[in-house]
Amino acid sequence: MDLKMNLRLFNPSCELEVVNGNRYYNPPKFPLVLESDLDVLPMYFSNKNDCLLVDDIPEIDNFILEIYKPEFVLKSELKNLKTKILDKFLPWGISPRAYNFVDNISENFSSEFLQSPVGKYNPKFHKHLFSRKTSARVFEIFIDIFGDENFFPSKNQLPTEIYDTPTALEFFNKKFKNGNGAVFKAPMSSSGRGIQMFRKQIIDDNFKNWLKFIFRTQGFVMCEPLFDKKNDFSLHFKIKNQQLQFVGVSLFSTSNNGFYLGSVAKKYNAIPDFTEDFTNKLIEKIKVVLQNSDYYENYDGYLGIDGITYYESGRLKINPFVEINCRHSMGLLSIMLEKFSLSENPAKFIIIQRPDFDKYLSQLPKINSNGKLVNGFLELTDRKSQHFKAGIFV
Repeated sequence: MDLKMNLRLFNPSCELEVVNGNRYYNPPKFPLVLESDLDVLPMYFSNKNDCLLVDDIPEIDNFILEIYKPEFVLKSELKNLKTKILDKFLPWGISPRAYNFVDNISENFSSEFLQSPVGKYNPKFHKHLFSRKTSARVFEIFIDIFGDENFFPSKNQLPTEIYDTPTALEFFNKKFKNGNGAVFKAPMSSSGRGIQMFRKQIIDDNFKNWLKFIFRTQGFVMCEPLFDKKNDFSLHFKIKNQQLQFVGVSLFSTSNNGFYLGSVAKKYNAIPDFTEDFTNKLIEKIKVVLQNSDYYENYDGYLGIDGITYYESGRLKINPFVEINCRHSMGLLSIMLEKFSLSENPAKFIIIQRPDFDKYLSQLPKINSNGKLVNGFLELTDRKSQHFKAGIFV
């Protein structure tokens, strides 16, 4: 039986595209460079005959091309797909800009896809699903039903939305008085940006100007206490036709400012420092909440929930709902890359910038007869990329 052909697109600025709302929106330079340099990443989710929209035909290791056998389609030549029968359009994240790419070939997609919750961009529902306010509401419902202060944050530690600078500064001062610090987040942001973390009780004009910008462009900011974090993790689900499937746990790392650094290329069955049995019970509780949420009704696709383990009064606890991402994610990608990783020596999926190119590219990959990375750096993106590259490293 032939595999269904999907059309894939890497648009890491999907949240900003949703905020802007314009199908012709031109993202800022940083996410636009990411999009161009890393545009082959959706290949690692693909079936063997999927099409992938790219800016330029990439140069990829033949070892990788033999596994995935993708068809690369230039964005400038999208009209050539008029002759193909496609099943689904699968951008990294739904957005008006993403759907504008395929507006002229929408009749090529299956009726099942076109009638699904993501068959076209819906500004009312999809903007709501991308907002951190919506994921905070799911967290609140979770605590209402399953709250246990031995394991989870208390209700007064949940994220809250704030609509003006004086209230934000009041929150800032209160959290420093009663805890470790404060975190402020734009309701929607991408590429690890739109987050302000404070571990010192210092406010400068840059932060105040950032607040004004977010209030002007998005209406409010999300505020929460800064926890004494030990580990980052994410729980990955897939929603299809109102059926919810758990995919796995991924472990990742971030900088002190919350920027994504990399993930272990492996699927885990347990949250760090907690048992598999505890993790399974937590996942079942999360499923109950998700099945009664707006995500379940109005979305098809992958759903990633970022969480942390943290210390409070000497006890290790879990915040299982730092945020919900209704899109593909780097953590999910790292699970897909487990096939390249030796179980006893798991690789790490990383994104590197130009200053570090020589450091990693000089460590040539050694692949064993089973197609596993033994050591070195296996480049997963276009060799011609100038600013960013991605790969797995042992």
